[in-house]
Amino acid sequence: MNTFWDDKLPPDYYDTVLNTGLVKKRGIQSNWHNTTFLNVKKRITSSKNHLDYACGPGSFIGIYLDKDCIGVDISQNQIEFAKNKYGTKGSFYINSDFDHIKYENYFDSISTIGLLEYLDDDETISYLNKMQLILKPGGKLIITTPNYSFAMKTIEKAMHFLSPMNYSSEHKNKHTKKSLSNLLEKSSFQCYEIEKFMNFGIAFSFLSLNFGYTMNNLFSKFTKNKTGLLFIISLKK
Repeated sequence: MNTFWDDKLPPDYYDTVLNTGLVKKRGIQSNWHNTTFLNVKKRITSSKNHLDYACGPGSFIGIYLDKDCIGVDISQNQIEFAKNKYGTKGSFYINSDFDHIKYENYFDSISTIGLLEYLDDDETISYLNKMQLILKPGGKLIITTPNYSFAMKTIEKAMHFLSPMNYSSEHKNKHTKKSLSNLLEKSSFQCYEIEKFMNFGIAFSFLSLNFGYTMNNLFSKFTKNKTGLLFIISLKK
């Protein structure tokens, strides 16, 4: 996986997609990321002692959170980009340089946006236990990962043709709510909640970000959040 993120994915790819859409105020892929970040942010009560694990280019910290957060990623290229662009908003570390033992019971909250699909079951449990160790008592871990329903599988196939980046071959897990629950039960966490979000209302973002976001939220209310292309998982220590 390190080879893909360092050698095949341009370090500014996701950040450019997001920011281009924010500037133009339209774009489906941009609003997909924007809506994901906003859903994670509203579940974080304070970002005073916050870790964004698998932070990529640092966009979530740089655009959506307060100062003095920490970002960690396996990709040296992504971390260098994050330091150069968002270094005034947070501290960024390559994963191999991040000593999690040093941060035992330290973080009020942790976010991990789009990682579980790249981990096998054993790696997922190891990751969850590590995050539980570095959270303060009462601290919260927020995770997002795709909901591999029929709709998501169809979108993924379409993206093979529409997107310049294809990373589906890197996926080790395609989670359902049941598979997630089974893994979470094996971790050190005892309190968790799995919710669904992101629906086809986001497609209206080609007209405007606000319209796409509004339609996404309206459809969520109409279906009472029973459908969604992504899972958002809240775990409490």
